[in-house]
Amino acid sequence: MLKPALASFFIYLGAATCGASCAASISVPTNPQDVHASQEKPSAKPEGSFAAPEKPAEKHSAPEDRQRLVTIAHKLEAAPLDPALAPEREWAVGFAVAAPDIHVRICPALIAGLRRPRYKYKPEIGEQLLISSAAFLVEHPAQADNSRAQSVGGMEGMLKSLLGDREG
Repeated sequence: MLKPALASFFIYLGAATCGASCAASISVPTNPQDVHASQEKPSAKPEGSFAAPEKPAEKHSAPEDRQRLVTIAHKLEAAPLDPALAPEREWAVGFAVAAPDIHVRICPALIAGLRRPRYKYKPEIGEQLLISSAAFLVEHPAQADNSRAQSVGGMEGMLKSLLGDREG
């Protein structure tokens, strides 16, 4: 009972201290030249692979891709180091960065404590923060302009991944 309350306190504290002032947007605007160049190059990956989708020219990502992102986020929260989920993690990171209608704002202060001492799984934790934040935006589109709520949603997912299935 104490763990969830303590985790909630740290989530709120991190999000409150970070706020909108240190939010950095991860999603990049669409460059039409990049889209055309990527369409001319043949893909080296076989069709149906878990490769990150190319940035679409439209203004909205496919509903199936958004749902896949949410599903992957929840799988990774439950089993963050499952090697079978590595391709899915890679796809989710690529999608979160490339999606034209999902603009994730990450506060670097939220994971600054992982720099010293060097934390072995810092890349995975940083990716989980990105993926969980993007999934939060898909699940709560009305919160797209609320960087504090987005930070809390991302931190909740990140903490779930840190706890893994140890709670159950």
